[in-house]
Amino acid sequence: MSHQIIAVSISCTPDSEEPDIPAVGGDTLWASLYAVYDSLSDEMKRVCQDLRALHKPSDHFIQANVAMYGAESEQVIRQNLQGAVLPFVRTHEETGRQALFLSSFIDHLVGMHRPESDALLGYLGNLVNNPNYAVRWRWRAGDVAIWDERCTNHRALSDHYPQYRLMRRCTVEGGRPFYRPDGASEPLFEGTFA
Repeated sequence: MSHQIIAVSISCTPDSEEPDIPAVGGDTLWASLYAVYDSLSDEMKRVCQDLRALHKPSDHFIQANVAMYGAESEQVIRQNLQGAVLPFVRTHEETGRQALFLSSFIDHLVGMHRPESDALLGYLGNLVNNPNYAVRWRWRAGDVAIWDERCTNHRALSDHYPQYRLMRRCTVEGGRPFYRPDGASEPLFEGTFA
């Protein structure tokens, strides 16, 4: 199996000739997690390299799924997505480069008090919001976007209500995230899944 984690979104129109893309808004942002990591001081990089993060569905994610798919979806999510402890700095399998492994699924940084974890995640999350580290895509009907989930953070902007946006997305499964210091032959830390 390939160790690539690739996601693809296609803007489409299911049964009409009119695109399901808002006239205004609904763009997607991709931030380079390489660039965010590279922007850190050497000391902050050392701090982050020793950290692990618990990734799991947030209550907001679960409630959004309940609203969309019904109450039974909560039990399915809680049973099947219990969480994973993953390195906070991730080594890309192909480039060997380091990237912060930031996502909306991080519950907290393992071993830190919640206020400490929240403060560090808030600071680093603000860096992900820096437009100098990101590209913004304005969708048109038929567009195809392909990105590498190992070194990017993406999000759709929800600034198009009440207009509608329809996308199709697929993700190619990949390997277990790991952190390996530069020059090391073996991973220092690999993710563990619940």
